[in-house]
Amino acid sequence: MNDSIDNNLNRKSGFRHPTIQSATETRLLQISRNPTDHSWQYDLVVVSLEDLSSTSYRALSYTWGKATSADDLRSIRVGNQEFFVRQNLFDFLASAAAREECGLFFIDAVCINQLDYDERQSQVQAMALVYSRATCVISWLGILPQEHDEGCRTLSQASEVSCTRWSEREWKALKYLSYAPYWTRVWVVQEVLLASHLTIWCGFFTFSPTLLGRTPQVTEYVQTKFGADGRPSVLRSDTSRLRCPSEAILAHRMRLVPRMKKDTTPEGCAVGTLEDMVSDLQKPSMSFEPYQSRVSDELHSVMRKFGRLQCTDIRDRLYGFIGLLDERSRKKLNPDYKRSVEYAFYQALKFGLEELCPGYGVSSWGLGDSWISYFCEVSQQTTAFIGEDLNEDSTETEGFI
Repeated sequence: MNDSIDNNLNRKSGFRHPTIQSATETRLLQISRNPTDHSWQYDLVVVSLEDLSSTSYRALSYTWGKATSADDLRSIRVGNQEFFVRQNLFDFLASAAAREECGLFFIDAVCINQLDYDERQSQVQAMALVYSRATCVISWLGILPQEHDEGCRTLSQASEVSCTRWSEREWKALKYLSYAPYWTRVWVVQEVLLASHLTIWCGFFTFSPTLLGRTPQVTEYVQTKFGADGRPSVLRSDTSRLRCPSEAILAHRMRLVPRMKKDTTPEGCAVGTLEDMVSDLQKPSMSFEPYQSRVSDELHSVMRKFGRLQCTDIRDRLYGFIGLLDERSRKKLNPDYKRSVEYAFYQALKFGLEELCPGYGVSSWGLGDSWISYFCEVSQQTTAFIGEDLNEDSTETEGFI
């Protein structure tokens, strides 16, 4: 198994996690003040998965970032043991300390024993539970560049989002937040969509999800095109390329629905002056309000929409979405990083096509080219990833394992 440099250093330091039953338990990181010297201290606490719903804790959603040398790592003390973390996580812990944030946190790089392969396998299947039952999920975008400090300060303090009063400074800050590398990662989708309450941190500022995901859902059209050699390929609509990364995820979470503001039935028989009647008719009868959908997604749908996001291990373009599926679909898919990329590719095709063609297998009856466009989409995602000459056998999964 090819371990990252931080895993190697933690192995050499002899760090030992508290023992857990990985199928039924997980660990949470307790952040507190040392009563003696008022320094920040970190300890790991074992919690049963069944008790998560009655436990007050926050789950961190973030990107691991690359570590190519020891200079990319920072050392912290966890349970009086030295533990190495990457710079982005260290920056989050520093931000939490500056905010005086204490309590229990789920942070995968610390809470999961990255050196125990079997534990990692088991904990993958529990992540949907961990993030959906968290009191709050924190989306950590990283340290904020000084040039966007004032713009983000204004955006974080706005009680109402009103872009008509924004200056160029606020618009540039919004662009920075919306295009942060965080939004380009596969695992972010599940963590954001499953959160019962979501807040966004960037540096020392906090933002509402409505700030970055207020755009309504846009229908994306997918067309299958056949080349001269008969090989099919997928063409996506321009709308999918126009949307910024944060909108694609947050708008999927906060879908807009109409809500009636008045009863329009009496207007047809209203009695009064013409001016009064016209005035009543001109008042809006409904408003559009966001809500968080709790309906399970279908595999073929989420893979088409988010399957091109980045990940360290190509298998996560399937396994990273399992928590969004209904219970019956989740039971069919078994994350197995010991198996080849081809096996994950086979699973994605098999179960996605079963959704598109229930009861008929791979049949196009009445479905046009929907099933073949899905085949092309998954195939293109796989070949494009392999073409980047990444190590297919890597067992590291950024931002999750």
